[in-house]
Amino acid sequence: MRIKHNFPGRRLTALSLSLALASTGLSGQAPEPLSTYDLDPLIVTGSATPRRSNELSRPVSVLSSGELAEKQAASFGDFLKDLPGVHSSSFGAGASRPVIRGFDGSRIRILESGLESMDVSETSPDHAVALEPFFARAIEVLRGSGTLLYGSSAIGGVVNVIDRRIVRTPSEKGLSADLFGRFDSVSDGWSGGLYTTYQEDAWAFALGGLARDQRDYRIPGYAEVKALREEHHDHDDHDDHEDHEEAVYGRLDNSFVETESGFLSLSWFSPLGTRLSMALIGHDSLYGVPGHAHHDDHHDDHDDHHDDHHDDHDNHDEEGVYVDLKQRSVRLEFEHSLTGSTLKSLQGYWVYSDYRHVEMEGDEFGTQFDREGWEGRIEATHEWGDGLPGVSGLQFSSSDFKAEGEEAFTPPSSTDDIAVFMLQEWHLERLRLDGGLRLENRRIRAVDTGGYDKLAASVSGGLHYRWDPRLATAFSLNHSSRHPTATELYAEGPHAATRQYELGDPSLGRETSSGLDATLFIDVEDISFGSSAFVSYFRDYIYADPQGTFEDGLPVYQYTAVDAVFYGMESKLVWHAWHGMESELHLSLLHDWVRADVRDSPERLPRIPPMRVGGGVEYSTGGLTLRADLKHAFKQDGTAAEELSTASFTDLSATLSYRIHTNRKTWTLLLRGSNLLDEEIRYHTSALKDMAPMPGRGISAMVRVAF
Repeated sequence: MRIKHNFPGRRLTALSLSLALASTGLSGQAPEPLSTYDLDPLIVTGSATPRRSNELSRPVSVLSSGELAEKQAASFGDFLKDLPGVHSSSFGAGASRPVIRGFDGSRIRILESGLESMDVSETSPDHAVALEPFFARAIEVLRGSGTLLYGSSAIGGVVNVIDRRIVRTPSEKGLSADLFGRFDSVSDGWSGGLYTTYQEDAWAFALGGLARDQRDYRIPGYAEVKALREEHHDHDDHDDHEDHEEAVYGRLDNSFVETESGFLSLSWFSPLGTRLSMALIGHDSLYGVPGHAHHDDHHDDHDDHHDDHHDDHDNHDEEGVYVDLKQRSVRLEFEHSLTGSTLKSLQGYWVYSDYRHVEMEGDEFGTQFDREGWEGRIEATHEWGDGLPGVSGLQFSSSDFKAEGEEAFTPPSSTDDIAVFMLQEWHLERLRLDGGLRLENRRIRAVDTGGYDKLAASVSGGLHYRWDPRLATAFSLNHSSRHPTATELYAEGPHAATRQYELGDPSLGRETSSGLDATLFIDVEDISFGSSAFVSYFRDYIYADPQGTFEDGLPVYQYTAVDAVFYGMESKLVWHAWHGMESELHLSLLHDWVRADVRDSPERLPRIPPMRVGGGVEYSTGGLTLRADLKHAFKQDGTAAEELSTASFTDLSATLSYRIHTNRKTWTLLLRGSNLLDEEIRYHTSALKDMAPMPGRGISAMVRVAF
């Protein structure tokens, strides 16, 4: 029997809808256009003052609210996978994290307006990120040196979700709303959400809710790769694998997703430049874990199988492994602006989170993960003179984690972090310099262990030089230290999600990285081009190394530290080919690749993405926009030990949208086709790539209205 949700997400959505409908005819703010070709957005993360992306010494990508509205993926990593250098860990439809330059897990810090998301997604690829991008104003992806402001663990990058659940800027009085409804053919799924705000005098109120229900999605072939099917067939012939799940064609079993999310917030604005805000947030998700379902029948006819499956959807859910996730959070914020002094502003942020997810095997309890904790951040922006802005601050957090059940392979632990940080900029006409420092102490206390208590230091430096209005270059250097996680230190037991028996090493110390980024910006008439090359040298890089032995029927992986090197590049070019009175045509090209090796060894590191190239075309006239994107990922045969190679694939998508402005309301009608070539797509970055391909050809339709 499924665990039932007790969070009133649908009731919140209904209440928000009634408030929005009551406001018909009142002024509101329309959603942003869907165009992806503004390469010069404002950046508010990792910089002493807001900068445009081509003014920073480190590579940054930004997704606007319009782009997020178009994507509306079910899992977090899939929102970002089309950015240069960014891929998705993709664990079915319910869970994914961004993979940046080959880095994932704890090396990528996922934040919500500067604070950690406070889930357990970094501990395992089957654990979902408890964030809902529909409530985001923008998502920023930082690579390189600026990430040290947000944690020493962010060696690979920072993903900062700038949420709109809290109103942070006073505006005109009145009520505004943003609603959407969406249907997706590949999973026969639907989603709907609503975001409302009301401002009166010094007060601002925001309320929102979202619901999503997606069934098992279609795939163009078998779930398992041919090599695994043949291996299982051989085992079956020798009666060594009697319980092997039969191959299923045409769908990915146990890939359903159900989500309910909602929030309520209140902000107060003082005429003296002070803002106080509070938000109550709830997020529930129920999703299947592919590769763990049991099948009684084998079907070769795709359509018949699909229909039979949906007629008995609940029964399939009960037979497989699924995750029931719940998170409740309270967020407080404080901002105060100052004038006439060196100190320009003070900000304070604090979040408390109570997180739990239960992994169920049919109607039987499997494993429960609990994390309760809080994080706070105090920072001050200052300017010592003309052209000398900076930011300094203090960050602190405390959390308790425990897992109970058959997959509880780490002991209960408590983690306490405290850090001080500083970033200073110097502006000298065409030259802009920046330097940063972070000192962070981590203390981990775990049952029946000696614990961990160490200090890590990270430093960075960068320069940006504009040769003329059309050409700029940037360089950044960084040296970072990352503390090991409790899993890397103390794991001991079977991890069914990754098909591994994991062993930690309590003697592991800090992981250190020294890296260089070099970036070129070109803006010539109607052409915009940005390209970054990077290299990172690691000492004591921590990863799970296969031992060639088995325990409990699973291959043993031991967390170990090696010296490693990562290097690669990412580029994007946009040609604004034609501009008419009401029409525009844009063409774009994208390229990225990365390689990761164990130093002084022929060994490769696991789950490193292959080289990728792509292009796009967008034509708009009046309120009509048509866009098509084509991306090709090459074969990845530079694999680690015990890792299968991944075949190349080509991914074609197209979007048709139409915007209508009527009676102070903006309607957006959108039709999107994904994987139009119906290719078998397997991301090499996925721990489930050999058993769970991405969805096949699908069409989605969305209606959105804002007023």
